[in-house]
Amino acid sequence: MDSTDIAIVGSGASGTHCLLQILSRLGDSNRPMRITMIDRDSQFHSGVPYGHRSGPSSLLITRLADFLSKNELAHFTRWLDENREAILATSKLDKEWLHRHSDDIRNGFWDNLYLPRRLYGRYLRNRAESEIHKARRDGTAIVDYLTAEITDITTEPDGTSVLHGIQSQHAATTDSLIELRTTTTILSIGSPPVKQLNVSAESGTLQSESAAQHELPGYIADIHVPTIEDSLASIRKLLLAAEPRDRRILVIGGNADALEFILASDALRHETHSALTVLSTRGRPYYWRQEKPGEQPEIPAVQMLLDRIDEGRSPSAEEFYSAVETDVTESIVHGRDKATVSAIMDAVGRVIGTMDDTQRGEMAGTYGIPISNLLRQAGGDAVDLLDSTSGDCSLTFERGRFDSAVLRNGLFSVSLKRPASCGKATPAELTDRYAVIINATGFESVAEARITLLRNLLASGTATASSSGAGLAADSHFRIAPGIFVLGPLLSGFNHDGTVVWHAESVNRIVHLAAQLAPVLISDAVARRAAQPKDRSESTIV
Repeated sequence: MDSTDIAIVGSGASGTHCLLQILSRLGDSNRPMRITMIDRDSQFHSGVPYGHRSGPSSLLITRLADFLSKNELAHFTRWLDENREAILATSKLDKEWLHRHSDDIRNGFWDNLYLPRRLYGRYLRNRAESEIHKARRDGTAIVDYLTAEITDITTEPDGTSVLHGIQSQHAATTDSLIELRTTTTILSIGSPPVKQLNVSAESGTLQSESAAQHELPGYIADIHVPTIEDSLASIRKLLLAAEPRDRRILVIGGNADALEFILASDALRHETHSALTVLSTRGRPYYWRQEKPGEQPEIPAVQMLLDRIDEGRSPSAEEFYSAVETDVTESIVHGRDKATVSAIMDAVGRVIGTMDDTQRGEMAGTYGIPISNLLRQAGGDAVDLLDSTSGDCSLTFERGRFDSAVLRNGLFSVSLKRPASCGKATPAELTDRYAVIINATGFESVAEARITLLRNLLASGTATASSSGAGLAADSHFRIAPGIFVLGPLLSGFNHDGTVVWHAESVNRIVHLAAQLAPVLISDAVARRAAQPKDRSESTIV
């Protein structure tokens, strides 16, 4: 059985920043640290958001200056400056975006741009490859790559773990089972899959026997599977086969995937003369707009809590959530929500800093995610596109909560619940029928996740769900079991030693957490490696 010192499962932003932090801390040793990066996708160091599974028109949801910390921003902008000519000449980015921002690119005015996410992925890969080469040259580490899906982790009596998985053979017709022994494991596999929707086919509608949701023609359960460009290609084929009057697309949900799809599908919708409708609880999400010049925040409820803090009284997590909800709701009415959300975000750290451990636990487990949902932000080119089509009947919004959809004769009929003045939702149906439905409703909880690895870890008791249900329970060192650590979105629900994590998809937060975890991982790996028999510890990946 092959073995390694440190296995990093998942090579997106979390796994790559973890690797970079480890490599930066390794000192001289008589034997280099063996590190294995494992990902089920063949493109390493990018993950779904920053790699080929997102399209060339997929953009950051914040301007660059708000995307990274000062130190990381300096690294990235330096790389952008060094590669500006290649960026302008590339065919792998949206031509319209390059044309719109060519002057800013040439002048190095990066901070206010909503950059294509692929650029950050390209930068991250270049930086990782450079650091890996340097570590091998200096004799501090050897990094191997393994393209495989890890399906289970079992622990051995000697304290090591065995990773079980399926290695893709690509050119071969069958995949092969693999086992890898490791002393220290980091799970950085990203968010669970998207939620499943109640979408079905009427009996007799499908010619094939299978009516599994992911096989329903026209239903896109996840725009990034296998890639957004593949999803667009299948949608294009289906729309062109439909009658012109039936070429309608329904996007369910108002998250970042919804905005990404709207931007990515713009040319396709024009080509096929298709109409697009977004179904969201508020119709057009309130945060899908640009901040107006001179817009002022409106935070009386939150300010009241801040005043109480000045008087020495700490608010509870529930009180903070209630204040945020009140201020955001009022600011939406007055058109000041953009400035209000920014002001509240600036206050979050101060409020949490005054809470005791019990209230921080309430933030991590109960109130943090709802607060994040209230403080969502979106802007840039995607919102400009929405504004440019204002009044255009080809892009419309429906207010309500999705209930179910049934495929009949190639078109989906959609049932929903609409908000009523009395506060109770009432059943309704959308008048139009749709050739395509896009799921943009967010991620499953860990306990419901369909990822085989998570299901097996929970079933065996190796791991348990965190208090929020969005991540895995971890100790103060991010450890979920002896020798097994977690980083990234699966840290949701974490609360130890003043560090509270209810949402860990921000690259800024990931870099900060990776810096905390790296020294712990190195100490763990060094200690465990020293305890292993010499012949076993020297076995490597082929």
